[in-house]
Amino acid sequence: MNLNLEFTSYDLRKLFFLILLVSLIFTIVESLLLSSLLLSLFGLFLSYFYDFKVSFKIYKTHIFHSFLLFLLIILLYYSISFFDSLFGFGKFYSIERIRSFSVLVIFYSLFFTPILEELVFRVIPIELYNKYFGGKTSIFFVFLISLMFGFFHLSYSFFHFLFAFFSSFVFGSYYLNFKNVSPLIFAHFFINLVSALTVWMS
Repeated sequence: MNLNLEFTSYDLRKLFFLILLVSLIFTIVESLLLSSLLLSLFGLFLSYFYDFKVSFKIYKTHIFHSFLLFLLIILLYYSISFFDSLFGFGKFYSIERIRSFSVLVIFYSLFFTPILEELVFRVIPIELYNKYFGGKTSIFFVFLISLMFGFFHLSYSFFHFLFAFFSSFVFGSYYLNFKNVSPLIFAHFFINLVSALTVWMS
């Protein structure tokens, strides 16, 4: 299957508005999704700053990229878990909190969170950086937005902060080089799926 799509800022605004409505409905039922509601508003706000295009390509190569990214993040997870067993970064607390999530929250984390977070924490900041500062985005900027992504997950535990930070750095570096969001979204989806299944089955 080969698919090559381009989304403009106008398309992204419609997407963010849709996610915003879904987040609002879900937040009424689950207050845990308030952060996603605010993130949707922030994404909608950012999409007005620049008329850029986002590539969504699916070729055999990109499916392979998704698989490699997924394996790399899983390896990263177990590496941080090893250090957690030595120093205690709060992995157990993260698992207990995720286990308390309802089916509704898990559903949202699978089908909306990957799109929302990849756009707001990777794609849009990098594209805006390119517009306002010119040239190729520096790896240091990817480090900074990865740090922000880590802090966004700090409420779970320091373990979650480390995992989110390093995952974001890997994903941001990928987008920096390939300018294609589809492998990031698919890898993010499968990471969330495996996380949910692992926690629920443990």
